[in-house]
Amino acid sequence: MSRTRTATYSPEQTARRATLKNATVDLVAHLRAYDAKAAVGRLTPDRGTAKVTLPGSRLRCDVDVTLADDAPRYTFEDPVTEETRTADDVRTVQHALAPAPSAWPRVVGRTVVVGLVLAAVAAVAIWPMEASKDFVGDHGAVLAAAVVGVTVVLVGGLELRRVLRRRRVEREGLERLGGAPARRR
Repeated sequence: MSRTRTATYSPEQTARRATLKNATVDLVAHLRAYDAKAAVGRLTPDRGTAKVTLPGSRLRCDVDVTLADDAPRYTFEDPVTEETRTADDVRTVQHALAPAPSAWPRVVGRTVVVGLVLAAVAAVAIWPMEASKDFVGDHGAVLAAAVVGVTVVLVGGLELRRVLRRRRVEREGLERLGGAPARRR
C-alpha cells in the first residue's frame, strides 16, 4: 500500500495557490486556443508551472507562473532567442510561444478570390441581357459597389468566425481544466 504525502497549507497559502492555479489554467487554455499543446504542471502556493509544446514542433517549454503584487507573472525561456523572459500578460507569452500567423495574406487572398468570383457571377448574370453594355455603362458603379460590399461582408464574416472559434476553444478549455469562468476580452 503506497502512501502519498499531502501538504497542509494555511488559508493565505491556499488563496495564493488558487490564484496561481487560475492564472496557470488561463494561460494553458489561451495557448491551446492558438494550437499549442499545453498542460498544467505542478502547483504550489509559491509557483505554478505550465508545460507547453510549441505548435508545429516538438520543442517544449516550461512557463513558471508566480505572483507579483497579487498579479500573475510569467517566466519562460524564449524559444527563438533562448533568453529567459518575464511577462505580466498572457498575450505576451502567447506571442512568444504560439504566435498567430498574420491574417493579412489570408484576408487579401480571400478578398481577391471572392471579389473575382462575384464579378464573374455578375457578368454572367448580365450577359444574356440584350442591352448589357448599356446596363453596365449606366449601373457600373452600383455593380462594383455591390461586389465590393458583398466581398467585405463575406470575408469579414469568415474572419469573425475564426475569432469567435478561438474564443470558444479558450472558454471550453477553461471549463475543462476547472479554471475560473472566462472573462470578456
